Amino acid sequence: MSPEWLRITIPVAIVLAALLIYLVIRLIGVLRGAVVASVPLAAESEVAFDATGPMLLHGEGPRLSTAFRNLDFSLADVETGQEVVLSGILFKQSSSGLRKTRLTLRSFTLDTDGTYCLSVQGASDSGGLPDHSIVFTRDRRSRVVGLIVAIVFCGIGATGGLGLSVAIYLVNR
Repeated sequence: MSPEWLRITIPVAIVLAALLIYLVIRLIGVLRGAVVASVPLAAESEVAFDATGPMLLHGEGPRLSTAFRNLDFSLADVETGQEVVLSGILFKQSSSGLRKTRLTLRSFTLDTDGTYCLSVQGASDSGGLPDHSIVFTRDRRSRVVGLIVAIVFCGIGATGGLGLSVAIYLVNR
């Protein structure tokens, strides 16, 4: 291959590596910015929502925790008593840090903001767990999946561009 290809492959690899870094930072921002509310795991809690629309209910606790295994949830508006329909998740998304793991448990849609009562059936069995909580987030699953796919393709492109540049350089030495 001609060394002229290095004028193309090196800038492409650099641009894709920069885009990869940007996308990773963007993904972290999307995940952190999605949190709406968080309450400790208890049989009953009041949750104040200042947002409406599609939401997710997550269980958050230490790695390998089984506290959320047999829990059932219900969410009702405190003022009207109207219950919110909580749907199960077919493909449960999880995110893990060094100490904590967050697992998506239910999805729902809030039509109005305000204070809601979260009831957790089975939470008395797992009571006394201060490091466990219920986290509510905006539903950003499609954006997260899109960013992950873009990260994978940018990673492949940056690695391929760098590998191709090195190969061209070594062949034409």
